[in-house]
Amino acid sequence: MAALAFILMVTGLCILISYHLSSGEITWLTYYQGVVAGFLVSGVALHFWNRWKRKKEEQEKNKKKVKTKY
Repeated sequence: MAALAFILMVTGLCILISYHLSSGEITWLTYYQGVVAGFLVSGVALHFWNRWKRKKEEQEKNKKKVKTKY
């Protein structure tokens, strides 16, 4: 649920940034660019966050195996 909230917040922020940076008339393309940028940024951030979390869990799992062996 936290990941979904993160995606929605980043996408909303990117839509606002796209809206403010657009010059002239606001069209559907302005919002589309914001949504695509939001999905891209949140996807990359979640990818690295999940990789970091998985690596941390594996290290903890390996520490527990070493302790139980001896």
